[in-house]
Amino acid sequence: GGSTSQQVGGRRLSTQRKPLARPLRDGRFLQGLATTTCVNTRDNSSALISCATQINDNGETCSNYLSWKDCDNACSLCACSTATGSTPEHCSGHGTCNATCDRYNCSGAACVCDEGWEGDKCDVQISTTTTTTTTATTCSNDDSTSDSSNGTCSTYYDYSPEDCGTMDDSDFNASKQCCACGGGNAAGSASQQTCYNDDSTSD
Repeated sequence: GGSTSQQVGGRRLSTQRKPLARPLRDGRFLQGLATTTCVNTRDNSSALISCATQINDNGETCSNYLSWKDCDNACSLCACSTATGSTPEHCSGHGTCNATCDRYNCSGAACVCDEGWEGDKCDVQISTTTTTTTTATTCSNDDSTSDSSNGTCSTYYDYSPEDCGTMDDSDFNASKQCCACGGGNAAGSASQQTCYNDDSTSD
């Protein structure tokens, strides 16, 4: 540790030695110990064994911690980590962390967001707009016949719906023919027609 100085071209330069991450048993270094960019929530809980001890000495793997989410810094999962304090979390709780992991490290970490969320850490909700289309249905009166007082749907019942059915006769039915009475022809539907036999002659 400490610093050293050397004379170069009449100037004295100071060189600060950088601390190294603690080596693992196989000579590799535990990722993330030298520079912290996210938290190991396991290390923030006094009730749990540290990430370094679990991985170096107890045989746990970063493949496990990809799912457990509490050694993000140690396993290079900061690209997914939204953990704080002792609360583990990936992708803001709105996605899954996808990474390739071995015992000591993960690579290629990235969030795969749930439907309706986006952003590097799935922290942006996608706004949705629901459009409701209402198709108006128009009604046309059947004025082919008139009531017992010679009134038709358009000339009388449109203005006096309270009289619907009071002056029906053999060829007029207000509830079937008049829009104001709950009948009539909807746009696009076939016209209602009434057929009568002609019995004025015999065979």
